Amino acid sequence: MKNIIKIQPSNRQNAGFTIAESLITLFVISIFLFIPTLTLQPLIAKTKVELFLAQFEQNFLLLQQTAITQQIETTLRFDQEKRVLQYEILEQESYPDLPLPEELSCKMPQTIVIKADSGNYSGMKSVIFQWEKTKITYQFQLGSGRFVKTIT
Repeated sequence: MKNIIKIQPSNRQNAGFTIAESLITLFVISIFLFIPTLTLQPLIAKTKVELFLAQFEQNFLLLQQTAITQQIETTLRFDQEKRVLQYEILEQESYPDLPLPEELSCKMPQTIVIKADSGNYSGMKSVIFQWEKTKITYQFQLGSGRFVKTIT
């Protein structure tokens, strides 16, 4: 039974990390955490704009279909102070307002009226959204009741 392990004291001292080493480690970890966040910001902004435009198109078509099926005049209105698009149906509750994202600017007539009998718009008006260097134009076609979307 001479297999007893003897622990011999070591002359080395086991010191912990210094403050400088801890700060360097914290800095490196912070960089690894914040870089993905910074690279995702443009993607998030682009997604917001794309979702807004898709919602705008769907709401406008729904407004037009409501005018035709219920034989009621409907209106698209832009409130510049609140930065919202308002979809109004006469004599009824309107659709919820569509807030304009901060990344977009909008240029359009004060109101676009959709006629009850045909679903056509009042005049050949267009709605222009500006996002960074991209210009998205919705040109409403007289007589056909449709719009053409162009991106430049």
